[in-house]
Amino acid sequence: MVDARQSIKGKAIGRRFFFETQALALKHADDLRKERALSGVAVHGAIPGVMTEAERIDCLEALNLLRPLRCSLFEAAQLAKAHLERRRVYHSTPTIEKAWSDYIEQKTQEFQRGEFRKKSLTSVSSTGRRLIIPAWKGRRLESINTPDVQKWINSIPGSAHTRRDAKTVFGQLMNFSRAQGWIAANPAEPVTVKVPVSEPSALTPQQTARLLTACKRHEHASLLLPYLAVCMLAGLRPGEAEQLDWKDVNLSTSQIQVRPKTSKGGRSRYVDIILEALPLLSPYQRKGGLLIGDHSVSSWTKIWQEARAKAGFRFVGRDLNLKGEEWPDDVLRHTFATYWLTRHTDRNRLADQMGNSVAVINRHYRRAVPKAEGEAFWATFSDLKKT
Repeated sequence: MVDARQSIKGKAIGRRFFFETQALALKHADDLRKERALSGVAVHGAIPGVMTEAERIDCLEALNLLRPLRCSLFEAAQLAKAHLERRRVYHSTPTIEKAWSDYIEQKTQEFQRGEFRKKSLTSVSSTGRRLIIPAWKGRRLESINTPDVQKWINSIPGSAHTRRDAKTVFGQLMNFSRAQGWIAANPAEPVTVKVPVSEPSALTPQQTARLLTACKRHEHASLLLPYLAVCMLAGLRPGEAEQLDWKDVNLSTSQIQVRPKTSKGGRSRYVDIILEALPLLSPYQRKGGLLIGDHSVSSWTKIWQEARAKAGFRFVGRDLNLKGEEWPDDVLRHTFATYWLTRHTDRNRLADQMGNSVAVINRHYRRAVPKAEGEAFWATFSDLKKT
């Protein structure tokens, strides 16, 4: 008898063989030893196609698991290979923090070369710091999928504009990551954010008067009043006003130059300074320096929010005047356009002033303001001029 059984995981695997003569048994035992020796070499890849006894047992056990699923061992191996490769890639892709750091570094270099506006860099950095990094901290890029992104977008508090901007910046980050070879597709691409279409809002004469008073009484009135003048009475965008230098405010020619590096469209334009703006500009005129002083955009935003809260508007994120009125997006610029048209009714000229196309002006500024309301608005600044 030749006992060829082996103990595998506490179980006796194999069989015993019986022969009529000792010579036949010895020959068979020798053949088994040679086969097992070859199998041992095969473990190291020296002889392809030869399996160890343990590998044979694993195959049989695997087949027993797969047969009820009608899956072949080869199909299972292909699926396992794909899974293991994905797992390996997952552990090799960077975290969202690493990707964001590299992305901001690239945007900073673009800004230094004059290819990216400072306002855009500030806005993108703020979105990442407030919304992206806290939500995705520690996540690796490969683990992020479209349902995750949609769920995150839906959870962002605030307006639809805030969710849209967050999705835009996150999508740009994913495109950057795809360009680096870290991911194969952008998981944010299929996600959509619906922003309700509404006519631009304008401040009423009463709201305007409250805002003027709040700015005049604020400790930073010398910064707030000129800022209010260029936004509400000249139609500059917030980003343009925040980057405006006093050297580009020429009171002798009654013009403001908006330079390409600060303009949204990347083009220079000249904006007229109307008479009502002079009492808000001339007392605080300087030879140079930013209109908002030495403040960073974030610290300036806090000052500007505090002044508006004093005027009756709420800012939930900072717990300022929570029972106050909602501050509409870009309302100073819209206020300028609305009341300017009551005086001049020249949409082509307004488009030049605001740096928009005539089509945009026609689409957004069709509402006629009653004559009495227009007169009350301008009277607010006439009263200021007298004082």
